Amino acid sequence: MSASPGELSQILENIQLIEYKTLKDILKFFIALLALTNLLLFFTTIIHRLYVDLRDYRYRRSYERYEYEFEAYSMGRGVVTNPRNSIEFEALSDFCVFLIRKEGAIVSDCVRRVVSGLGLVDYLWKQTRSLFLNTRVTAFERLGYLRAKEIKDILEKLIKEERREWVAGRYCFAYSFVVDEMRQLSFLISKLSEFEEISFKFIELIWSNILENFRAKRDELREFVLDELLGFRKKWYVLRSLVEAVGFEGEKEFTPLIREIYDRSKGDVLMRLSCLRALGLLGYEDYCDLFLSNVDHPDWRIRAVVCKFAYLCPFNTVVESVKGRLSDHNYYVRINAGRALARFGMQAVDVLKEIMKSEDKFARDTAKYLLEEIELKHA
Repeated sequence: MSASPGELSQILENIQLIEYKTLKDILKFFIALLALTNLLLFFTTIIHRLYVDLRDYRYRRSYERYEYEFEAYSMGRGVVTNPRNSIEFEALSDFCVFLIRKEGAIVSDCVRRVVSGLGLVDYLWKQTRSLFLNTRVTAFERLGYLRAKEIKDILEKLIKEERREWVAGRYCFAYSFVVDEMRQLSFLISKLSEFEEISFKFIELIWSNILENFRAKRDELREFVLDELLGFRKKWYVLRSLVEAVGFEGEKEFTPLIREIYDRSKGDVLMRLSCLRALGLLGYEDYCDLFLSNVDHPDWRIRAVVCKFAYLCPFNTVVESVKGRLSDHNYYVRINAGRALARFGMQAVDVLKEIMKSEDKFARDTAKYLLEEIELKHA
């Protein structure tokens, strides 16, 4: 409803203008407030930086101290001192994780015995009840590295309830350190097969932990793979990561299983690629058959892998095929063929001299380089 001209003029008369002095005082107040705020932010930034640097210095000193104490302890010349605060607990747990990752699971029991009396496990258990999600997840991972069996039940519950894939994936990683029963393994694999965003390499790391846990149960693990994984395409991605992990870890007991997976995966280039790589890393004695049947494969990745492991075959059987691959249209195939010839050593000298007469410049340059390398090695 609009106001009449008379009412509008009455409203304007009732409006009291703010005095100039009052506006000036308000402006001065806000200027002073902003100046004080900037000053506080400046000093707060300096204090925060000093705090972070000091904390980092204390962390590095603690880490180096535990590095020295563990080395002395391993030689029977000292003891590992108790952590006195959260920084020292973090440094100790990080060094334990580094040591286990570097030396493998063989030292995890020893590390667990050393730190059990230092309160580290209790400290990490308190961290699992933190209000911060990342702190809780990291604590579970560290307990996993220490092979703390007590986390199995609570992790299984968390994995079932967690809806965020990245969080569930990290819980699965921690769980993989302690899983040692077929029921638990079946639960873990079924969960991994549901993930859509977790990386292939991450699942391969999980399999590496599982292989270590089932070192004394190789037959049971092979039966599990044959019964539960080979028949389900949904879990094919998980199975392929197992194949890669077996090759990387050098688990020769699984060679027949990998060969069976290879035979069953006709038409699946990625699975066959993983199998060929794993069998090559395992030094498969019948690799020559695989090489000859795949050296002319239409997929360059297959050709590159079999050329890489051609040295596992008798020289006279594969030399012509490898020599032909030096002129392959794909760079990686040519490089792997050249490396294979280099692995044959002096046997390949005459062949390389012949290749130096080729019209293919890349083949000539590669042959020249490999000859120099072989001659230098056998000088």
